[in-house]
Amino acid sequence: ARIWRIEIGQRTKKGLSILITVILLVVAAKAIFFSKKVEPIKNKPAKVINRIGDSAWAKISSVAISDIVAMNFDDSGQYGAAISLEGALIKSTDGGENWNSSGVIPINPGELVNAIGISSNGRVTVGTSVDDSSYTAIYRESSNGKWQRTVCKDCGGILATDSDGDVAVGGGGLISTFDNQLNKWQFNYLPDWAAFSLYGITRSENKLWVTGENALVAVSNDNGKSWQNITPTLSPNITPNLSPNITPNLSQSPKTNLSFYSIASSKTGDKLLVGGVNGQLLIRESNIESNNNNWIEVKGLDKGVMLSSVLVTDKVLLAGGGKLSGVDGFIVSSVISSTSSDIDGFDGEAWQYDRLPKGVTSIVALKLSSTGLLAASSDGNIFRRVKNKF
Repeated sequence: ARIWRIEIGQRTKKGLSILITVILLVVAAKAIFFSKKVEPIKNKPAKVINRIGDSAWAKISSVAISDIVAMNFDDSGQYGAAISLEGALIKSTDGGENWNSSGVIPINPGELVNAIGISSNGRVTVGTSVDDSSYTAIYRESSNGKWQRTVCKDCGGILATDSDGDVAVGGGGLISTFDNQLNKWQFNYLPDWAAFSLYGITRSENKLWVTGENALVAVSNDNGKSWQNITPTLSPNITPNLSPNITPNLSQSPKTNLSFYSIASSKTGDKLLVGGVNGQLLIRESNIESNNNNWIEVKGLDKGVMLSSVLVTDKVLLAGGGKLSGVDGFIVSSVISSTSSDIDGFDGEAWQYDRLPKGVTSIVALKLSSTGLLAASSDGNIFRRVKNKF
């Protein structure tokens, strides 16, 4: 994705040449601005069909927890962890086949758990925040089972982590990284154009993607050292509020009330899936050779639902959530076809509903473990994806 910046060069001699140069720059700026607001949504059919597909989700009986706000697996998919709003922790060491209680994280009164990550050695990182406050606390499990607590009183709160818990994001564009050599957390912020609450993070090798308020989507190709804005243009009426006399800087995100709450990438980083409120679900296709990136909007979901979790695997795209009240959980899926005519063989045009047990609340996490696809619901249940036998 390209960020277009218009800059006026050094002054030349006074006279007609200055006037001509300025006019040409203004015309070019307007042309680039109105054709490349951020990243366009491709006019391509992608729709959720209101029917039950060939896959279903079966409840895992060994799970015993009151509620779940976050679940994650390490990169191998062997170690898993899920946590409740008040810090009750369960773990799995066999790819989610069995789950056991690991006690309660010693969070302080008023702290709310929002995120969890787990490393390849099975150690957990938990991110918290406090309502109506910029207070931030991160809990990291040590080798002896104790919890190392790091506090930043005015950082913005932790709202999401990557799978292994080494990178966390939060309010005001906060991005925190754990320095393994110094054994401490470093707190930094994205550029001013991304100074919003960040609700989601995903990574692939040296690439990081984040998403959050104002429909923000940003990418870093150097492990967070620099950032580019790849926010999709959701509506022709959503444009940056700029004075007509000011040269547009398209590194600034257009402001909108829409927020994205979930983001996932493929292993190679050429496929991106983003979910948000109002039933917003978008796919980003990338063609590395032509440097061509396109957003595709998946239509057909109810405007009263929120996509709390999305997942991209080599074989399927998944998106899950529920109504804003937290009820009526659902999962939709789209098979990736290796014979698809889409860019990089990326499908995602036809979506359908997976079968879930009755009464499931909002889906808060979708993950790929070493034993298959797992989903967690807000009422404390974990499900495994199986062939639909009904």
